[in-house]
Amino acid sequence: MFIIEDDTTISLMNGKCEELTGYEKKNVEGKKSWTEFIIREELERLREYHLLRRTQPDRVPKSYETRMIDKQGNVKDIFVTVAMIPRTKKSIASLLDITARKAAQKALEQSEAKFRALVEQIPDTVIYVAALDESSTTLYISPQIMQILGYSQEEYKDDPDIWAKCLHPYDKARVMAKVAQCHMTGEKFCEEYRMVRRDGQTIWFYDHAQIVKDAQGSPLFLLGINCDITARKQTEQSLRERERELEIQTKNLEEMNAALSVLLKKREADKTELEEKVLFNINQLVEPYIAKLNQSGLDERQKALAIIIESNLKEITSSFAFTLSTPHMNMTPKEIEVANLIKQGKATKEISEILGSSEKVIAFHRQNIRKKLGLLNKKVNLKSYLISKPK
Repeated sequence: MFIIEDDTTISLMNGKCEELTGYEKKNVEGKKSWTEFIIREELERLREYHLLRRTQPDRVPKSYETRMIDKQGNVKDIFVTVAMIPRTKKSIASLLDITARKAAQKALEQSEAKFRALVEQIPDTVIYVAALDESSTTLYISPQIMQILGYSQEEYKDDPDIWAKCLHPYDKARVMAKVAQCHMTGEKFCEEYRMVRRDGQTIWFYDHAQIVKDAQGSPLFLLGINCDITARKQTEQSLRERERELEIQTKNLEEMNAALSVLLKKREADKTELEEKVLFNINQLVEPYIAKLNQSGLDERQKALAIIIESNLKEITSSFAFTLSTPHMNMTPKEIEVANLIKQGKATKEISEILGSSEKVIAFHRQNIRKKLGLLNKKVNLKSYLISKPK
């Protein structure tokens, strides 16, 4: 503390002033003016305060900050409170050294500036601080939110709850319930939800937040990060639509394959039926007459022609006979020939005449056919079985 005379001389100072100024009391009291301790930039303002305090006290602040210089030349920030001593021209001044506090404040401001510069340059990401009240009032939100939602800084200042108002109606109840649960339980808040921009466009946010506590564990505020995930959501939607399209295409292809399979089976059945009809007609309508022709006393030339005709017919129908005999590959060609004639309804005698073999030989072939078909000693009509056998 100082006591200052009307002429600015310091008439009294306490021990703390010695620590503050670096001077001993005996070298200051009655010998130095307070103006000697004030830096040049502040001197004019403080001289004016000194004069006005004695003439127009209402125009002078009672407390203010200034800077002084000590004996070692160190500049210090001080907080000054001055009052006049009643019925005198003297004033009493209380000085508080706030150098450390000012330095800490400056460092804090610089850190805050760096933090803001960092936070406010992250694209498509919003940092926010919210109060732990029922409405989760926004205390701070990085300016990217204005660009993302289409509002101005002024509008956000006037209505800090724009965030809640922009929540999509389908998601609002769920999100607000989760926020309330976070406040009550201290659990982390991790949600994806939709927001409605000022222009009506819907966007997606991923919100991750948690309560920040002090050293004693008391909750202070909610700190969160919002990320615009609209592009990711649109990609996911496109992929889902593409998957649905592929599923439909796959189903259509399966149906087409099934239809083609049915058509191919029908075509194969038609082909087999046609081959059987051709073979049946040749065996029934042509071969008997060729056999009779061979027995009608032909000359050598006529017999040769008949043999050629019979050979060509067998060549033409050989592939048909192979197809029909495929399920019974263990049959001999003669047995297949006999089986085809049985299928056409020929009796043993007729077959023997057609093939030029005895009835015993035809009966022997019939017995072998039944054996190879697994019909031996079974009461199964051979003709009916051959007609119904699988192709």
